[in-house]
Amino acid sequence: MESELLSKDEATRRLGGISVTMLDRLRATGELTTIRVHGHLFVCARSLAAYIERQRTGSPGRAALEQAFPIPRLDALRRASRERRGEEVA
Repeated sequence: MESELLSKDEATRRLGGISVTMLDRLRATGELTTIRVHGHLFVCARSLAAYIERQRTGSPGRAALEQAFPIPRLDALRRASRERRGEEVA
């Protein structure tokens, strides 16, 4: 079964009206599969649907990445900064 091909304009509309530049970034990072036909670039509809589903559910690697590189809470960063400056920490 062949996949439907979408123009860049149609793909940006299906992604909520993002810019063509953002679509090109998604293509460059491998998030979307594109095919060039006679000098025109088309986005594979299956690739677009898979990308949308990944964004809805979160990619399986996202949780592992967040655990590997935890982002400290803002209050913890402020407390550490106060400690380094020698200020009293509550």
